[in-house]
Amino acid sequence: MRIFCILFLVLVSHPVFSQRFTVELETGLGTWSMSELSEIMQQSAQQSILKPHSVSDFPPTFFFRPGFGIKGQNHHLGFSLGFYSTGARSAIRDYSGSYHMDMLLRSSAPMLFEEIRIAGTKKVDVALRLNLGMIFSSVSLIENLTLSGESVYHEQEEYVSLQSFLLPELRCNYRLTDSMDAVMGIGYHLGFTPAPVAEQPDSWFEYLKNADREYVETSWNGFRVSLGVQYGF
Repeated sequence: MRIFCILFLVLVSHPVFSQRFTVELETGLGTWSMSELSEIMQQSAQQSILKPHSVSDFPPTFFFRPGFGIKGQNHHLGFSLGFYSTGARSAIRDYSGSYHMDMLLRSSAPMLFEEIRIAGTKKVDVALRLNLGMIFSSVSLIENLTLSGESVYHEQEEYVSLQSFLLPELRCNYRLTDSMDAVMGIGYHLGFTPAPVAEQPDSWFEYLKNADREYVETSWNGFRVSLGVQYGF
């Protein structure tokens, strides 16, 4: 929280006469390091008498990130909100029916950022951006068994987790018009606080555990590659 306050004070202390407001909209591809949740899926599959096999295991997916800020000649400060999702599935199917177990993850990540211009020309600017935020995740664990076209078993459990993170990025702005830039970026998301998965909505002390009775954590760590537009006024 102290870091958030410092960034806010830096934001409001810059001289306003040389700045303009910005609105940006970005989308991109992210990789996710969900090793502990992947282990849960593997253990559940091994313990099941149906012996399902892995169909997907938290693959890279697209994300969406709007934001706004105040931009000067060499500094850009602001706020953005990332939306991420991924999942895993174990399944088996034959002539009599099918069984699948899904783990679906969705998250929102509010973050403050400071960007420093390190090089540029009339058309192109290269900058370093540091994002600092919290990522709020929901985890859905769904099992379904279907026999002869009818669902005979369905169970769904909901979990949540919370983690602080840093996201350093190398960014490039290409000036399209006086007020609009194309934006490209590459960075790495790094969580730096524990993110145990807790049962939703009230039992924050009922945690998801693996076969060794150890707490299981979400991990959105991974690369972020983004493209977008930035409008200044």
